[in-house]
Amino acid sequence: GNDVIWDITKDRNNWQDSYSSMEKLLEYANKRGYRMKSNVEFPFSYNAGDVAPEGGISASKIELKYSTYANYGYEYDEQTHTYRRFRQGKPHMERVSGKQIEVKNIIIRFTKNFPIPGDNEGRQDMVTTGKGDGWFITCGKAIKIKWSKESRSTQTRYTDEAGNEITLNRGQTWIQVMPLNSKVTIE
Repeated sequence: GNDVIWDITKDRNNWQDSYSSMEKLLEYANKRGYRMKSNVEFPFSYNAGDVAPEGGISASKIELKYSTYANYGYEYDEQTHTYRRFRQGKPHMERVSGKQIEVKNIIIRFTKNFPIPGDNEGRQDMVTTGKGDGWFITCGKAIKIKWSKESRSTQTRYTDEAGNEITLNRGQTWIQVMPLNSKVTIE
């Protein structure tokens, strides 16, 4: 309900910018009697310190173009080993702190998408099961990866091209689900 999720603009059609907090989500889950433990293990493992992927290409600037009107990007900061996020060419600011969003790991996965029948807003549905390609980006480097998800109730697996599970660096991780025909530039 509106007491759990909100948006900045108060525009009912602004479905892209919805926010919540752990406190409100936990309160809602407790009120509804949701269980708090999962039947599956956490999907990622982490490095002890910052590690760049072996054999990766240079990734100091990433541009993600979903369509003619939606583009996002990241720029690498060598001092903090994080990526600063951009939206529509401007710094993407975090709502509470007022600071630009910084992430440690970026996973890009290419996924088949299609318009939701009868939706007047042009929203898209995505095929989240099956297999596909992508990129794993961290510490200024990018490697090609594969993703796979057997069914709706199984974890998505992310592996390098040799089939080894990727290992993240500690910090925020953003998973960018990209349509198959979208443009991704890594420099």
